[in-house]
Amino acid sequence: MARDNKKANLIAEPATQNQLGITAIVTTFNEEYNIKRCLDSIQWADELLVIDSFSTDNTVSICEKMGATVLQRKYKYAADQKNWAIPKAKNPWIILLDADEEASGALQDEIKELLRSKPKQTAYWIRRKNFFLGKYVRFCGWQNDQVIRLFPRDNHRYEDKMVHEEIERKGHISKLKSNIHHFTAENTYKYNKKIERYAAYAAKQNMLQNKNVNGYHLYFKPVYKFLHSYIIRGGFLDGRIGLKICRFRAKETWLKAYKTKQLEIAGIRNEKQIPIDAVITWVDNGDTAHQKKIFEYLPKNKSEARSEFKKRFIEVEELKYVVHSIIKYAPFIRTIFIVTDNQKPSFLKKSNERYAKVKVIDHKDIFKDDTEYLPVFNSRSIETKLYDIPNLSEHFIYFNDDIFLLKPLNQFHFFREGLPVIRGKWKKFKNDKFYKKFTPKKEVTKPKHGLAQDLSAKTIGFKKVFRFQHTPIPIRKNVLKDFFEQNRTLEIKNIKHKFRHKDQFLMQGIANHIEIKNKSCVMLQDYQLVNITSYKRKIIWLYFKLHILTTKQNKLFLNIQELNLYKEANKKFVLDWLKKKYKL
Repeated sequence: MARDNKKANLIAEPATQNQLGITAIVTTFNEEYNIKRCLDSIQWADELLVIDSFSTDNTVSICEKMGATVLQRKYKYAADQKNWAIPKAKNPWIILLDADEEASGALQDEIKELLRSKPKQTAYWIRRKNFFLGKYVRFCGWQNDQVIRLFPRDNHRYEDKMVHEEIERKGHISKLKSNIHHFTAENTYKYNKKIERYAAYAAKQNMLQNKNVNGYHLYFKPVYKFLHSYIIRGGFLDGRIGLKICRFRAKETWLKAYKTKQLEIAGIRNEKQIPIDAVITWVDNGDTAHQKKIFEYLPKNKSEARSEFKKRFIEVEELKYVVHSIIKYAPFIRTIFIVTDNQKPSFLKKSNERYAKVKVIDHKDIFKDDTEYLPVFNSRSIETKLYDIPNLSEHFIYFNDDIFLLKPLNQFHFFREGLPVIRGKWKKFKNDKFYKKFTPKKEVTKPKHGLAQDLSAKTIGFKKVFRFQHTPIPIRKNVLKDFFEQNRTLEIKNIKHKFRHKDQFLMQGIANHIEIKNKSCVMLQDYQLVNITSYKRKIIWLYFKLHILTTKQNKLFLNIQELNLYKEANKKFVLDWLKKKYKL
């Protein structure tokens, strides 16, 4: 039944004065069997918004007849589709359903009453009653099924996961008393197709997170899942339907492992192989000529800054082990560029075939059009010009000289279908944090890393920052080149400082936020990083980080900051570990 003569694709009827407005969002593809039941249950919403993936059946016409606004978008995976849809809603609250779900009558009444009370909670859990082949399933592990589907539009997004996505939890989350009805499948053929699709997404997610598969996952775990669902979770109490569900559960577990193994064996051969370079910025702070050059430009009255530079003049060999980690664990890398200032790392001074792919680039090579700003002792200025490295590939990965790879990786971990995999987490700007409202504003004088990230996001027009960590950053060269050609004044402003300055942004942040804005990247909200940030820790803490955390399957990268400041015993402990780990 249409929505009381409300026309599709027009502005929905506004909420009453005493009630907050709500938009119901449904994602669809060939859902003519389910969609009418779903939309019937949310006709009370102020807006019906359907995001369709170019259905070839009658889904769209049914939605339009029932008063829904239908937007078309190519489907990648569920979280991506839902996150695209949420900002399109015209009302401050969202209820989000899948096409095979319906809001029960009790749930409809409960939400209406809740909106009249103008709730202060950030989101709500809703229990699901699951039906399989038309029968209510009481056990099999489905009895505790609950999802977050009611939330404010501006506060929440889904985790960037390909399968089993859930809303990112922020603040206090309450529970509603009523249920969503979930009709999982009307026949076993469709349910088979569904678990095969989920298994394929899960396999890609496993590869991205570097999860390996062995005999346990292929042979033991499916049996365990069946027994756990059928006996421990009470599947046998659901009779024949319970038996079928538990068998499907085992099959899905096996399919996930099997498809992951296929991708492992293939080495993502289906992914078009592209040239990828690595770029590392480095200087030998122990070089007396380099020290002399720095102090020529560092004012004598800047005693604190001069003292800070002296601390950094103790050189250790992290760079060699960074290079070794790339050669050992990322053999797909074409060339390793080391960008430096008229120097050459000591381990490269002797001819050695193992370093055949390593090439040293001087600052003069990348500042060839901006020589008036040389010399420069500021990584932010140097990073801004990396796109000008001669013969740099379109796709490159940027490393600091303290970032190491921990495990064998392939291009899939950095680029998918040519698009960068960006690791980070959405955060408020540093100055927008709640406690800042109650503290006196201070003039920013120090060039802090977090504020530079914030400035990068603001420069591209964002109101919050996708904050990255000390991990390798995949970048497309022409994204930076095009940006700086169109914003030459910004480029000059960022490279003119010989030392770090509070007005500088980070090249990596610029590249990341351009890709996010253009929806031309894969966003992964997991740093996959073991981060060692303090040089004051004791050896037992270093042992835990290096010998235990680095062995975890999902930890792909290691960052060791300020190794030159470690106590001698601790420094030796770390260097011995690096030497053993990255022996070629």
